[in-house]
Amino acid sequence: MERFRVEADVAVNRANMLTRLWKYAAEVMNSEYLLHAGVFAMVEFDDDIFAAGNCYDKYQYKDYWLFCPYAYRLPEGPILVKDLAVEYKYLKNTSEWFYIARKNAERVIRNYNQFSKGFNTYTYNSTAHTDRVPDEILSVTYDDGKWSKPYYDCGGGNIWMLTYTLITIRLVSGNKEAMKSKDNRKRGEYFVRQRRPPSFPSDSEFNLDYYLKWLPA
Repeated sequence: MERFRVEADVAVNRANMLTRLWKYAAEVMNSEYLLHAGVFAMVEFDDDIFAAGNCYDKYQYKDYWLFCPYAYRLPEGPILVKDLAVEYKYLKNTSEWFYIARKNAERVIRNYNQFSKGFNTYTYNSTAHTDRVPDEILSVTYDDGKWSKPYYDCGGGNIWMLTYTLITIRLVSGNKEAMKSKDNRKRGEYFVRQRRPPSFPSDSEFNLDYYLKWLPA
């Protein structure tokens, strides 16, 4: 699939950006328009990209059972963004791409050795920056994704296409008291939980989201 490597790398970049936002600025992720704009921009980026989606596991975004902002090209030209989960319940056993993404996530978390590290500084005043603030995420690479075989996609464009599927990793942290709250207890029933890495705080959990990259066959 080297023919579409550049397009797939767009998904890798966006997946790591989402991981970073969920870790350091989770409050902005309450904006559904931000998620719509993200997939819209991916489709705009390259004419070879027919559609792009950001699909979440059950109860992993607000109070939605499933949620998947999905942008695709209409036959007449414009791009439409919608919640694909309204029409397509992708947790079914036939949704191989979602199952494979989950298994790849388990491997990345189990290995716990793919980190992207950097720093941010912010404006202290008109002549100085703040001290450096560490920026570190458990990241994904191209090899963590999976290409599908060509298939006819009903409801997501109604054309033959290939899908490149990739995960984002969302870290959910909180103290023991917070985890006892009603909201966290309810959400916790639906988290995709994995074994905690030995070096990670005992009050943290991993939660998996999925970033999809759709290409025409």
